Amino acid sequence: ERDEAFIMNFCDNFCFFDIKADPPGANIWRGVRTQRFTYCRWYSGKTELYDIVQDPLQQKNLSGLAEFAEIESDLKQRLDHLLRKHHDPFGPAPEYQSWFDTHRRVVRNAYGELPHPDSNPNFSLLEQV
Repeated sequence: ERDEAFIMNFCDNFCFFDIKADPPGANIWRGVRTQRFTYCRWYSGKTELYDIVQDPLQQKNLSGLAEFAEIESDLKQRLDHLLRKHHDPFGPAPEYQSWFDTHRRVVRNAYGELPHPDSNPNFSLLEQV
């Protein structure tokens, strides 16, 4: 749907690859965001749900509250669907290390190899719009 975005964590300091994190997988999460809510699930199983209209700084976690159970269930299903759609195994960080080169540039994804990071981008799809 056009009103949602699939989000995942690739930290700017690459804490994503900190396999010594305590507990293991502490830095790994996926989420889905709609115009009203953000839902995140951590590899550890922890979940977060925020009403970004009422709580734009995401200070009050609504996950597990009875009055938001239906919304949380819907967003969980959306996230599961997006993980399958994008072939994201949502596994431990070492499973993704092959996606990056030695300069930590993305060189592949779940679909396979990507063009070399120093190559010119392909804008052909934009020209069709």
